[in-house]
Amino acid sequence: MKIRENKKEWTMKKRDALMVAATLIAGMAFQAAVNPPGGVWGEEKVAGNGKKMLAGTSVMAHNYPEGYRLFMTCNAVSFVASLSIVFLVVSGVPFVKRGILMWLLMIIMWITLTFMALTYMFSILAIAPTNDDTEAMSPTIAMSPTNNDTEAMSLGHKVPRITSVVRVSLEVWLVLLAFVALVHIIRFLIWYVRKVVRCVRKVGKAIIYCFRIR
Repeated sequence: MKIRENKKEWTMKKRDALMVAATLIAGMAFQAAVNPPGGVWGEEKVAGNGKKMLAGTSVMAHNYPEGYRLFMTCNAVSFVASLSIVFLVVSGVPFVKRGILMWLLMIIMWITLTFMALTYMFSILAIAPTNDDTEAMSPTIAMSPTNNDTEAMSLGHKVPRITSVVRVSLEVWLVLLAFVALVHIIRFLIWYVRKVVRCVRKVGKAIIYCFRIR
């Protein structure tokens, strides 16, 4: 009885943690949608090709249209997925077992975090300098020998490109996500096989019992 109560308490705490995380992510996704990277045009402008840039519209949508579409798609998926978690937790879903509901919530949370990471990547790529394709020399702050003003002097060592850092970070995240997903899949398969074995044993015992009665 005590083990069952501890498991129920652990499940409730985990559900509450998912609820808090989903609420925060939904708020972040909403803010990212209404305040996209690079901001919005403060006043109406006309580009060289005659295209109008209306006040309040996204700068990223004009300068980086393909990236903006990907950004908004990933952000929308993350927003809807996080709202789905909040809805499932609030509604309770009485016709679904507690264990199955927790599995469902975790899967949706994986989807939410993955698309939030992709949203972050497209945001960084949108606001990164256009000349970021070449590695930059890292500046070191030093005192100027001619005056007392502080000026940046390059010592010649290179720093990683922003795009490379973002790409590597995302790859590490995807590897971590795949590892955790694999662990949970293995656990699910072990649980499923054990359940099937128990069912087969019960059916076997029932058949043997029927033959004995005859």
